[in-house]
Amino acid sequence: QQVAELMMQEHPFREQLKHHVFYSTKADDVTGRLEHTFQILRTLEPLWDKFKKAESKGKFTGLTFEENIAQAIKEGFITESEAQQLLQYNAIRFDSMLTDVFDENLDKDLPLSNPHQI
Repeated sequence: QQVAELMMQEHPFREQLKHHVFYSTKADDVTGRLEHTFQILRTLEPLWDKFKKAESKGKFTGLTFEENIAQAIKEGFITESEAQQLLQYNAIRFDSMLTDVFDENLDKDLPLSNPHQI
């Protein structure tokens, strides 16, 4: 747990690890998607945490993330600007977790689907 905590912060340990692996920060690069997503989270983590905590406590009644965002705006819990940041981050976050999808014979790549694209 302590190692994971250090890896989720800008810390000398994290910097040292980067020297031993291929590392990219390009958002359109397979290996850079996670780092790009991590850097975005670092900028809006308090807002993300606030929203996700309220969501987990049942403050919103929507069936999707987007419906909960709409309700949060309507109730004044977040602003339009904050909503756009959360929606954009959620799409990027989901995309960073996507892996290749193949047909049943493993012959062809299939298009990736991200239901959170904005």
